[in-house]
Amino acid sequence: MLLSGSPPFYDDENEDLFEKIKKCKYDFDYENWDNISEEAKDLVKRILVLEPSKRLTCEEMLKHPWI
Repeated sequence: MLLSGSPPFYDDENEDLFEKIKKCKYDFDYENWDNISEEAKDLVKRILVLEPSKRLTCEEMLKHPWI
């Protein structure tokens, strides 16, 4: 949200929104994410991962090229 001004998970209906969050189903809305660098998007993709063991650690995040 800080990068694009829009949240990664969105739906008008709370129930559908919660399902998207639980399943980690997000998208980069073209209008809001068009000017965001590919490196920044890559970092977000590596953080918003359903399986905790597959997410970047804090140490890995600090070593990410975008940082």
